[in-house]
Amino acid sequence: MIRQQLARESPAFYRPDVARTLTNLGVLYRVTQRPKKAQQAYQDALQIYRALARENPTAYQPDEARTLNNLGVLFSHSGHPREAESAYRHALDLYRTLSRDNPVAYRQDEARTLGNLSTLLSQTRRPREAEETSREAARLFDTTKAP
Repeated sequence: MIRQQLARESPAFYRPDVARTLTNLGVLYRVTQRPKKAQQAYQDALQIYRALARENPTAYQPDEARTLNNLGVLFSHSGHPREAESAYRHALDLYRTLSRDNPVAYRQDEARTLGNLSTLLSQTRRPREAEETSREAARLFDTTKAP
């Protein structure tokens, strides 16, 4: 990929673009029923975002969380509930931290991830946890409404 070559030559400038491109590829592969390729693309993007977030958490933790949520969706839809739950919970940890600092920007993402987790918990026959998680998501969505 041309962006990967550019990232090797000038990593500080191009690595975020490579990660975004890999995330977009992951989405494409997921919706076109190529889960192994989607997983690899998401994991490659995640590796880059994690490295970038260590250097600049404010700028790149949202991308890391979004990629984890995408991985959770992929795992959930491809029959890997443990991996899906782990990805959702890691994304949720990041979104909770981000929401504390900037609720307007990240509370809806936190609520969406909770909704995804709730669906997974329901599908894996954990109705009490699913209900609690769903109620928390609803509460967060409610707090993001404009007055």
